[in-house]
Amino acid sequence: MNNSSDAFRVDRLIKRRKEMGLKSKELSKLCSMSDMQISRIESGERGVTIDTLVKLSQTLGCSTDWLLGLSNDEIRTEVERWIRVIPQG
Repeated sequence: MNNSSDAFRVDRLIKRRKEMGLKSKELSKLCSMSDMQISRIESGERGVTIDTLVKLSQTLGCSTDWLLGLSNDEIRTEVERWIRVIPQG
């Protein structure tokens, strides 16, 4: 099932990859993807599936929401995510 998202922010993917000092070839290896897949995603030729979105998010240490442009919170740890869910008081 291809759940591509038109909202995927290629610019944010490239920004984060470069901040981490990774070449696209290195990112593809870390994500267990082909060089061509990453190249097509970064050029906008190909959308991302949910599985690919999660792989990229985990590898780059950023939230899926940030990669989709739904949030401006680039890095979100599991603890921070749960703190927002647990009611205070």
